[in-house]
Formats: sequence, structure tokens, C-alpha cells
Amino acid sequence: MVNIIGDKTGSKYDPNLAERLNKEVEEKIRRERLEKKKLKKTELKPKQESPVTEPGIITPNDNSWLIENDEYTIQLSKSLIPSTTQANQINDYNTNPTAFKPASYPDIFLIGQMLYHSHKQIGEILNFLTESFQNNWIQTSSGILYKSNGKDEIIHDKGMSSEYKHLTDLIGSDGEVVQADEEALKYLTGLKDLDEIKEIAQFLTSKDKTYIWRFNKKPDSDTYRVARFGASSGGAILYCGRNADYSVPALGVRVAKKMEVN
Repeated sequence: MVNIIGDKTGSKYDPNLAERLNKEVEEKIRRERLEKKKLKKTELKPKQESPVTEPGIITPNDNSWLIENDEYTIQLSKSLIPSTTQANQINDYNTNPTAFKPASYPDIFLIGQMLYHSHKQIGEILNFLTESFQNNWIQTSSGILYKSNGKDEIIHDKGMSSEYKHLTDLIGSDGEVVQADEEALKYLTGLKDLDEIKEIAQFLTSKDKTYIWRFNKKPDSDTYRVARFGASSGGAILYCGRNADYSVPALGVRVAKKMEVN
């Protein structure tokens, strides 16, 4: 009988002891490596960004909806601005700038974009917009000055202190919008690409196609036309050729861009 030196119990020699000790050491090393990996993963984990405010809709009073995200606050009137010419609607607003202003084309598509990406209850407001576009040619505060020479002018908030313009080539054939229209339609709607423009136009009108109506050739002299938005049985219509003397309703909005905080 052989006693292990230092074994005060006098236990027998265990031939598997070395193997067991090796396994225990290997297991300890494995656990230590796992802990190091977890620690390293935690250290490399990207810093959490501040959560983006989800577009939310509330009803602050009886006559409007408030639509809000991190960049904009938009108040949308629950009733349309009554039918009259674009010039009259703009003049009425300039006379009383605390009232709702006629929405521009970018205002309408910004509202559509905010609603499209919202998970809030949007049924009431979307129904109002869809019915307005399906039942009316909604007039905007935007228009196009078709030029006899050179690029055309897309004008937003025409005649207001906030008026701004873009130079582009809008003239082309009537029909479903195509990729060649993207540059001009970015200036018309304020959205960045053709797919998004079509998506938002169809979302707002509950249609599955998007068309444009416009001048098909250069006019003999510079000619101004009002930009309107609506829908036919075939799809959403970006209507860029309507005479400025026509009387139709408009959406009433108040749009404010939030100040950036550094």
C-alpha cells in the first residue's frame, strides 16, 4: 500500500486524479475566457443614443390636430379653407397671419411622411385627409412658373413672407411618374426620392398609383399655374397645370421647425 505524501487521510493513490485536475483547470480557464469575452463585448457596445421622438398626434382643441416629431410641429385645421382662388387664400392669410395658412406642397407631403411613420392612432386624421383629396382638387400655396426659355420655377408659399423657389425642368408628358421626374418632384414635394414620393402620395389618397399632369411643352411666354393635389379613380394626381383663376379649397396649417439644441 502506497500513501500519498502529505495525505493525512491515508487514502489510496488515485490514478485518475491528474486527469480530473486537468479537467478542472481547463474548465476554470474556459470560464475565465467567457467572462473576459462578456466584459469586452460590454465595453465595445455602442453608446445608446437618445431615443427618437415618435411622431405623435394629439387634439389640442376642437378645431385642429397637432402632429409633432423631433424636427417639426404642425397644426392641421379640421376644416378646409373655403373655396376661392389661390391669390385670395394667400391674401386672406397675409391679412391675418395668425390664421391657418394654405398648406404648400411640401407641407402636405411632410404631414403625410410624419403620419406614415407614426404608430399612433391616425385613423381620424388620415380619413379627413383622404376624403379631402378624393373629393376635391386641394389647392396649395405652391405654383409653377413655366418659362418660355430656361428652367421652370417651382414657388412655395407664394406671395408670403416665407416664399421660396427652386429652378428645375418640370415640363414633360402626362402620366404615371417615372424616374426621370425625380429631380423636379423633389423640389415640388420636399421629399428625397421618387419611391418615397409615390408611397406618401398613395398613402394620403388611398390609391395604388401616382400620376402627374403638367405642361407638355414650353409655352410661348412665361405662364404661372397653381399646383394642386388630389385623386381620381386611377390614382393620386400631382396636378401642376391648373389655371390660377379656379376656386377650390385648401388645407389650413401652422408649421413650425423646432430649434436645434447643441
